[in-house]
Amino acid sequence: MKDAFPNTYKNTNFVVDKELLIAMILKAANLPLDQQIESIQKIVGNKTGDKREKAVREFVEDLYDDTKLIMIEDRTKLLDKDPDDILDEAFVKFSSELDKDNSQIMVKVTSFNAKIGLLRSKLLEAYMVWKGPDIYADANRSLRLTYGTIKTYKPRDAVHYDFQTTLGGVMEKETGENPFVVPPKLRQLWEQKDFGKYADSKLNDIPIAFIANLDITGGNSGSPVINGKGELIGLAFDGNWEAVVGDYIYQEPLNRSINVDARYILFVLDKFSNAQNILNELVTH
Repeated sequence: MKDAFPNTYKNTNFVVDKELLIAMILKAANLPLDQQIESIQKIVGNKTGDKREKAVREFVEDLYDDTKLIMIEDRTKLLDKDPDDILDEAFVKFSSELDKDNSQIMVKVTSFNAKIGLLRSKLLEAYMVWKGPDIYADANRSLRLTYGTIKTYKPRDAVHYDFQTTLGGVMEKETGENPFVVPPKLRQLWEQKDFGKYADSKLNDIPIAFIANLDITGGNSGSPVINGKGELIGLAFDGNWEAVVGDYIYQEPLNRSINVDARYILFVLDKFSNAQNILNELVTH
């Protein structure tokens, strides 16, 4: 635990952290009467409106002032103390009180999940009667495969998006301000047409990305895009705005995956980054 301490809060902003805790306590205080959390009720009592928020803010401020968990030196000293002293620490005590209510809920959750587990097989049987036995892989504990074609799309009247972007397009979009900042070396490679073996002969440029009517969802980023010959041609990393409802309904005219071209990946590794160790590993394995 002591070894892990330096990284525990490296991405934590305690001002934001306090506001989040205040917001969650206030939200919990507004639960229906039969769902109230005892430890939260102790904080707010019968207070409402501004008085309730004031009480919560004062509680959280005191909690952060009293805790020994924020400073690394205090946490390290706390580990050397008696277990009872650790349990008496302000934040630990508050968490323990919350856990008493949570443990009662977990009993219900466990019972609920057990019943749902038994019903899943019935749901699958019904789905197979409806859709047939050859069910499309849905990535729920299974490998998800989706098939499609690289193609353009037209989201609305008089607007048409091509299927491919190039390094030249990156240069056109440069503004000098984030996120459109082009590293000098990348610009130099493009201006000198120093593309190595990664340029597209028809474009006389490096292909950057392409779109396809592949059915993707959150979590698919980094998935390999493979052509009909079994060759890796890119990696999926995003979807178009018009396909934002794709998690609920697939619309072929609009749904497009956005994929980085494998040639651009190799170009960046080789010509821009000189990451020969990675390239050698890719070739070797």
